[in-house]
Amino acid sequence: MPRRAALILDVGVSVALTTALVVEQVLLGPNSGLAPAITIALAVVIGGSLAFRRAWPLTSYAIGSAALIVQSLWVDASSLSPYANLIGLFSLGMYGTHRRALWGPVILAPGVIAYFANSSQPIGLLTLSTFGLWFAAWAIGYQIARGREQSAGAREASRREALADERVRIARELHDVVGHTVNLVLVQAGASRLIMDSDPARAKTMLGEVENTARQALGELDQMLGLLRDDADSVAQPGIRGLPALGERLAAVGLTVEFEIDPKVSEAVPPQVDIVVYRIVQEALTNAFRHGKASSAVVRVHGTEPLIVDISDTGHGPTAYQPGRGLRGMEERVALFGGTLTHHRDARGFHVHAELVLP
Repeated sequence: MPRRAALILDVGVSVALTTALVVEQVLLGPNSGLAPAITIALAVVIGGSLAFRRAWPLTSYAIGSAALIVQSLWVDASSLSPYANLIGLFSLGMYGTHRRALWGPVILAPGVIAYFANSSQPIGLLTLSTFGLWFAAWAIGYQIARGREQSAGAREASRREALADERVRIARELHDVVGHTVNLVLVQAGASRLIMDSDPARAKTMLGEVENTARQALGELDQMLGLLRDDADSVAQPGIRGLPALGERLAAVGLTVEFEIDPKVSEAVPPQVDIVVYRIVQEALTNAFRHGKASSAVVRVHGTEPLIVDISDTGHGPTAYQPGRGLRGMEERVALFGGTLTHHRDARGFHVHAELVLP
């Protein structure tokens, strides 16, 4: 319920009960040694305390109970006051914090005893049954509040998990896009520097390739950031059809890539799998020329149950290697689709094999 509406409701309930309590005291007439103004004031306190039962539930209930005890001991017991007290007790259980709400039964006991102290009915079973009913009202409110807290905690945990997953996803995308591009730019820029004096024309061509690579990377970064905007559905992501262009860029830095792609695959896979296949191949080929110093590689993409992605290169890096962020990122991507990823190095080079289950 909106805060303004809740406040209007509480004030309305408070005004209605206060009016009824005051009218009751007026109709009863003088019935104690206390001045009429005091009896009416006690009625106003009991009913008025409910106006802030959500904002300060413990204070509200404590004040209302204190006024009820005074009214019960020095004025004839009111027939309406206990119900105002019941509302305050339920509100304490429902709106009080975990620790403050526990004061409800503690304050309830003296209030019930005081109410029946001047009653003509015997104290005993009736007192216990009343205490039990009021305690049940408090317990209901308390359980509702704890249930809401658990639901809110579960929602917050889910939100944090979603944010963590999103950070991991963005980190993977940044690693793949930026890491791949920076490696290409470094190789192209370094090669052009070495031949700048001996072959200026070739160096100029390679610098042009650097410019094109950087421009394409900016385009991919813009596409990736577009996923975080409202127009994410309209953003075109790279996929299997973009692999030949990826091979051309790598060929410019000395890595010849041969593709064996089943033409039916690009039509069968959904967009979310399409980009995963692209990123796996991109990262594997980037590692091939960066770490393995490979001169050639073969990429095979085929099948749908499961979808097979296999990359083999001729690199000869260290046999004992530790998976870095790139390989871990590939494993995370494949795991999203219930698939598996294996990688190993042998005498012929490095091999990456992924199997994805299509949704």
